[in-house]
Amino acid sequence: MTRKQKILFLCDASDIEEVEHSFAEQSTYDLTIETTEKILSFGVRDYLYQTVERINHYPEIYDGVVGTHDSSAVFAAIIAEETGKRFASVQSIISCQNKYLCRRIQRTCVPEYTPNFCLALDYLRNPERLQTPFFIKPVRANISFGTHRIETPEQLEFYIGAESMDIARFNQYYLEAIGSYARHYNAINMATSNSFLCEDLIDGDQVTVDGYIFEGEVTCFGVTKAVYHPRTNCF
Repeated sequence: MTRKQKILFLCDASDIEEVEHSFAEQSTYDLTIETTEKILSFGVRDYLYQTVERINHYPEIYDGVVGTHDSSAVFAAIIAEETGKRFASVQSIISCQNKYLCRRIQRTCVPEYTPNFCLALDYLRNPERLQTPFFIKPVRANISFGTHRIETPEQLEFYIGAESMDIARFNQYYLEAIGSYARHYNAINMATSNSFLCEDLIDGDQVTVDGYIFEGEVTCFGVTKAVYHPRTNCF
């Protein structure tokens, strides 16, 4: 009889029903589901320390770790890297979730498709770095929070003052998780996550490409076009 693959599956509580349904007929997997809400309630650092210690003491309890959202992916990557289990690396998660670092990588790999960009404070020191109007977004956030079209430096200063505290509160769990293990420190990530990114306006269709890379091979699930809510930047 084939041994089931034991997976620690981290997701939001609202996803449990869908996850269980998706794996209902997958007899080769044995899931242990834990929620982001539980982790935040328990304490991010304590949860990571205790989970890593338990897996390292009993390595056979899981074969892999999965995280499905921005938050749970960070937790899963740290757990996997600290225990030798399969999942995306911590650095790859940082590179995807920190938009400033992501833009730097894009500028190296596909400069012809990368808009001109800089951090908000760098722009305020030298407004000639970008032409107005331009677009701002938190270096790390989601659901289009804190995204705005900027016409003047004064408008940028307003949004920095109005929204920086909310961004910092949102990113508290992320920075606590990344900071739990010294080898995952990334100085630029830690210094910029609560900042704003400024970049040139671009046009075209916005899409999400879903897929994964496994052992160097790219697999694409599909491409989803973004449909915006009226008079908002949310889709």
